[in-house]
Amino acid sequence: MLTLLRLASFCFLTLGALCAMAGQSAPKRVVSLNLCADELVLALADKSSIQSVSWLVADPQMSFYADEAGGLHLNRGGAEEVLSLHPDLVVAGTYTTRATRTVLEDHGIPLLILELPESLVEVFEQIRTVADHLGRQERGAGLIAELRRQIEALRVPVQWRGLVYHPNGFTNGAGTLVDEMLAITGYENVASASGVQGFSQFSLERVVMNPPDVLVINQVAEDLPSMADQILAHRALKRSSLQIVEVPFKAWTCGSPALVEGLRILRSATGGQEEISR
Repeated sequence: MLTLLRLASFCFLTLGALCAMAGQSAPKRVVSLNLCADELVLALADKSSIQSVSWLVADPQMSFYADEAGGLHLNRGGAEEVLSLHPDLVVAGTYTTRATRTVLEDHGIPLLILELPESLVEVFEQIRTVADHLGRQERGAGLIAELRRQIEALRVPVQWRGLVYHPNGFTNGAGTLVDEMLAITGYENVASASGVQGFSQFSLERVVMNPPDVLVINQVAEDLPSMADQILAHRALKRSSLQIVEVPFKAWTCGSPALVEGLRILRSATGGQEEISR
């Protein structure tokens, strides 16, 4: 992690110096290589300045920004492909192929590396950072203000016990963005209350023995089944009386404006429930 942070800092400083020498001119050929980076670029940049986004963002099952990506070149993240686009800014994620990043660095291509935010504060900081690098500071500030307004409108006191359950039995504990999303929409996170930190496995037995009021699971695409998803359809869960709420993958994966939809789904799921006893 320390190495990644140093790399990100290096990229930020290098790009800042380049912008200063260019009179703070906004990049005109932006390429994004990561789904979450795509969403922020599409939300903040002028479309005429976007040279390419990743192929994932054009999939409506993966992203709320599929329509916005229409007409843009869709890349697969290969170094040769990116170099052929002659970008003056490449926005990538922590897990973008290291080989691609190395080649781009060697060619002097300005890079902005985005990590996965673990809180709303980090979401807003990331939006501000991307907006700064795109030369769209006012647009970034406006987006942050609007997101704050929408999020506060969904905030309610904690009243229910909830647990997020992902494929292979993983959950989101304390110190995660999803944990904060649960708190905003009125849930005590069973995983956090059980001492789970970060993204970790949570056995099915623990779910059944101490069931939450609401079990929140990924909405599984019918045409994309996987063995990892089978635990979400386990008969032990189907036989239980707990309420199961499905949230689309695209509604809580990235620290982009799309997370508001995830908050809305979480909030609406508890509309008819009584408060938990305390």
